[in-house]
Amino acid sequence: MSIPVLVGEAATKALIDSGARGVFMNEEWAQSQGLPITNRPFVLPIKGANSRTMGMSTKQTRVTLRVGVYTKDITFDLAQLGHNVILGLPWLKFHNPHIDWETERITFVSPRCLTQCLPQPIDVFPMKTSSGEQPLSTEIYRDKISL
Repeated sequence: MSIPVLVGEAATKALIDSGARGVFMNEEWAQSQGLPITNRPFVLPIKGANSRTMGMSTKQTRVTLRVGVYTKDITFDLAQLGHNVILGLPWLKFHNPHIDWETERITFVSPRCLTQCLPQPIDVFPMKTSSGEQPLSTEIYRDKISL
């Protein structure tokens, strides 16, 4: 599932991928957005679902990620990817969002998010156009959740 995000000041879509073992950003896209890029302390092999090495990450960037009203500084490993941003397993484990795949609704209701990330439980999901397409926007619905 892809969701609209802001990376620094740049709007894009992030792929939520439970099979990705990190948080990644396309290196060319990061450069085109003028994001601060630094060398990684060590080379990180990028592996596909079949465990075959698909490339190496030698650089990273630390930027502010915004998903709806959720905002956090995050370090992305840079690589040549098919997506601008991939939010993988570390991000999913840290926030443990509830994802309703049918409605494409993401709800941040984990104890960590309720106490550290957000002032109240938040639904974060992109508004859809009349054609059902998800616009490249960070506009969201914000609803209080009864726990």
